[in-house]
Amino acid sequence: IAELSLPTTIEQPLMDVILPYDKTLPVPQTWLMGIGGKWTPRVGYDLQGRFYYATEVSPTTLDSLWTGRVDVMGHWLQDLQSGRRIGLDVVAERRLGDLTSLIHYQLGQEVWTDSTGFEFKAPGHRTQRLSISIEGNLEAHTGYTAAFRLASGKAYLDAVQNEKIGGFYNRLDISLYRDFTWKSISGRVTLTIYNLTNASTRALPVSARSLTAQEDR
Repeated sequence: IAELSLPTTIEQPLMDVILPYDKTLPVPQTWLMGIGGKWTPRVGYDLQGRFYYATEVSPTTLDSLWTGRVDVMGHWLQDLQSGRRIGLDVVAERRLGDLTSLIHYQLGQEVWTDSTGFEFKAPGHRTQRLSISIEGNLEAHTGYTAAFRLASGKAYLDAVQNEKIGGFYNRLDISLYRDFTWKSISGRVTLTIYNLTNASTRALPVSARSLTAQEDR
């Protein structure tokens, strides 16, 4: 499937155009409605919020029993009847001084219905996500960044199609950087430590391998 998106704010597209690989599955359709706003209590401080609701027709997901064939979409995608998403996004940002920061909280639910009428949480969905990032200066041309992410378990279906929730997720990355200029060349040298807390997420089973992302490793 090839996809073309016209994005708006807070990671949600205004329009999607889906080009199917072949005609073995119907083309998914999504209708998204949302309302939001932005408040600036003082210069350099912003608060944004958005509530959204979406309905989906013929959503697809990777087949947990996929054998590796990709010549026909029906070999590696599973067609579903419908789906719906509802959620809230809140972003708080400080954009001035020697220390800038951003806090992003997401609360949502995504439910799919298969061809038999069985409802289940969308595979890979997390009900809650929280990310906090900061960037500051230590001295001239030298600074640091830190990013902390926290999320509830990822939904998946086990080998017998029972709904399960994966392990709790958290991660802390920090970086130190130094900006430099040499003649007409400008650059930055960065040292980064990933997953400083050495947190690990409980491995998803083989039946949910298609949902394994970088954050699950």
